[in-house]
Amino acid sequence: MTEAREDYRYAAFISHRHIEPDTSIAKRLHGALETYRTPKNLMRELGFPARIGKVFRDTEELPTSGDLSASIVEALRESRFLIVVCSPRTPLSLWVAREIELFQALGRGGRILTLLIEGEPAAAFPPLLCARRVNPITGREEDTEPLAADIRAATPKAALRKLNTEKLRLLAPILGCGLDDLRQREHERQLQRARRIAVAALAGIAVFAGLTWYSVWQRQRAEEATELAMMVVSHLTYGLPDRLRAVPGTLKIVQEIFEQNTALLRRIDELRGETAESEREKASNLQKQGDQRLSLGDLPGAAASYRAGLAIAEKLAAQDPAHADWRRVLSVSHDRIGDVLRAQGDLAGALASYQASLAIAEKLAAQDPANDGWQRGLSISHDNIGDVLSAQGDLAGALANFRASLAIREKLAAQDPANADWQRGLSTSHDNIGDVLSDQGDLAGALARYRASLAIRDKLAAQDPANAGWQRGLSVSHGKIGDVLIALGDLAGALASYQASYDLAEKLAEQDPSNAGWLRDLALSYTRIGDVLSKQGNLPGALAAYRASFFLDDKMAAQDPANAGWQRDLSVSHGKIGNVLRAQGDGTGALASYRASLAIDEKLVAQDPANAGWQSDLAFSHSKIGLLLLDMKRPAEALAEFRAGLALLDPLVALAPDQAQWRQALEGTKELISQLEAPRGKPIKRGMR
Repeated sequence: MTEAREDYRYAAFISHRHIEPDTSIAKRLHGALETYRTPKNLMRELGFPARIGKVFRDTEELPTSGDLSASIVEALRESRFLIVVCSPRTPLSLWVAREIELFQALGRGGRILTLLIEGEPAAAFPPLLCARRVNPITGREEDTEPLAADIRAATPKAALRKLNTEKLRLLAPILGCGLDDLRQREHERQLQRARRIAVAALAGIAVFAGLTWYSVWQRQRAEEATELAMMVVSHLTYGLPDRLRAVPGTLKIVQEIFEQNTALLRRIDELRGETAESEREKASNLQKQGDQRLSLGDLPGAAASYRAGLAIAEKLAAQDPAHADWRRVLSVSHDRIGDVLRAQGDLAGALASYQASLAIAEKLAAQDPANDGWQRGLSISHDNIGDVLSAQGDLAGALANFRASLAIREKLAAQDPANADWQRGLSTSHDNIGDVLSDQGDLAGALARYRASLAIRDKLAAQDPANAGWQRGLSVSHGKIGDVLIALGDLAGALASYQASYDLAEKLAEQDPSNAGWLRDLALSYTRIGDVLSKQGNLPGALAAYRASFFLDDKMAAQDPANAGWQRDLSVSHGKIGNVLRAQGDGTGALASYRASLAIDEKLVAQDPANAGWQSDLAFSHSKIGLLLLDMKRPAEALAEFRAGLALLDPLVALAPDQAQWRQALEGTKELISQLEAPRGKPIKRGMR
């Protein structure tokens, strides 16, 4: 019984099991589909309707006979698409099966969509939806699954959040457009909403500035007009962008504002000549522009902006060495360039930039100890230097700098407890000290620091729930606490912390997919959850989590191959996947993953031989390959890998004898080499992982 018609009463029929949470999700889906407004450009260019139309949701209870009521049969006949809400409970529903069977009999089997809310597809899809086909390559029969939107998550609340984006996967075929096209149009619509905020503000400012210029010109007061124009530029550099940062998806819009500022400042100089004030605005605008490019993952662009700002700052400081503001701008410029160099893996270059900034910050703070801004700048310089020293393996030096920063921030926070920036800085200091203590093996001390940081961030996030920065900080704190708990063997506690971190990271990444930092946080959350699942023996779950992280890491590393941090993340993902494959007995797959990780590590070490972190990663990659080769009965090759790892670990431990992980790895590697070099017949202990 086949029908060829398009004049249906309903755009879709939602079929679901009448049990929670299936019913609640079906109800939310119903509302999301009926209220969805088609992007205007799709309506204008392709003639799509403003809404998809009415959606029918089956709310009747199953008759004891299992036969469908007349109203249900009629609604199915009058529906273009059938959407089945799928969970492990769905295949048990005779009613859902009858609705699918009837819809297929109407000749619309190709218009059946699914919403996967829980469980694996094989257990959640009704058998009628899983057709079989012959694979033309293998000649074997295989199951095929229908197009599915996937909102599986740890909690129903998280699943409903995912529905906000996954609903597009259902709407695309109903509208008759491609999924990528609909996603792009939807993203453009979100950007347009944010852009309207910026345009409205810019328009008002431009009109005000234009009228003022005209009025003042009429009265031949050009200097006053220029000052007003500078006020406009200052607002566009600081006020408006700071407000827009709280709006998801506005990174590129803010970047456009800074680029427009550059043109405005150039025009002002043409009208009245170059001044120290306009030069300072140029330097500040370039720094802000670089910050935006860094957030978007554009390291070369960020470096160009920061270096242009540095050149202006150096000129200003040279013209007036006693001017504190010019020296502060110069200090910040050195910091920003150090940030880019660190992201590119050039630790030596980054350290030189940070030390140049510190020298200026120390003089400013000494000249005016009561100036909170100078004190804050000094604390940031100590943090930056501590980060580099930690990466180079100098934990004692890192700890000294982090504690110097903490002392400043404790004083600032005590003077003004209501200042959110001071509180945020204090939480960062606790995190930094916790990181070093963790590396030194003091897990109890690290946990205390991380919990102190979490307590501060909890208050900040509660005071301003819409502040993405506070939410991101909260995610970081939960993740760090999870790291310590997993090291202490508290897997349940670690998983709870990681899940809390993941929920926040996922929400931020969904709000602004262009924010590279938030995507990296999400990838890290997947990796951490995979670590717990692996330790709990859930290897399929761990592998799925690691592959989700790999997908994001690979995407970011491809976008910016020069970003050493992203390349390192990709190496870690390869290694984690290799660990699971090895545990599952897939030695060939594990070896391929380990060698992909090793290749990245070797490239990073070649780019920055002084980076102790890269050296450590490379040593551990050699060790992993060596252990796998032992499993594969290839002892000679394993011995070569262990010797390569030993050559890297020896100088690292000499550099940082208090680094517990390196010291343990060195001892384990020496033991393995000793056993392999011993006379045959002696059993080999494989305790090092």
